[in-house]
Amino acid sequence: SMVHKINPNAVILATGARPLIPNIQGVNGKNVVNAWDVLSGKVQVGEEILVAGGGEVGCETAEFLAEKGKSITIVEMLNDVALDAEPITRELLLKRLGEKKVKILTSNVILEIIEGSVSIFDIKNSRRKIIKAEDVVLSLGAKADDKLFKELKGEVEELYMIGDCVKPRRIIDAIYEGFHVGREI
Repeated sequence: SMVHKINPNAVILATGARPLIPNIQGVNGKNVVNAWDVLSGKVQVGEEILVAGGGEVGCETAEFLAEKGKSITIVEMLNDVALDAEPITRELLLKRLGEKKVKILTSNVILEIIEGSVSIFDIKNSRRKIIKAEDVVLSLGAKADDKLFKELKGEVEELYMIGDCVKPRRIIDAIYEGFHVGREI
């Protein structure tokens, strides 16, 4: 409504991304939250936590919670964690996780989230396991938020998207795209 009221010649959208919510049984339970809400302080979690996803954000969330004295298990389907982190940052992050006794389970897939536990499948050993967890923190990536772009397409003379609403990436990409679009218009 604001765009229609102002009637600009050009609109640059940077609406960001939203957490990716997988199709896992139990993912909508009251014991499931996302890492963004945990890190922002929007939600609180219990003492025994399973972090679903061992990317950089998942590992940093695990570290954040471990610093608060929580017992943390990271479950990652790949063979290693924090693979999306810069190498020196990754090395230091993994060292801190080890010092804080964060348990890391790689090559594991979450099958179901139940109140008080999570059912996982160990890919390497081809067996199902149950992990005790008071709460589950999802850190499984992000999805571009392009809803406003779709709504405004054809409504304004020039419409541009920058940053994570195009595709979730790093902030340097959004800065570059913003600079490039600014020069174009």
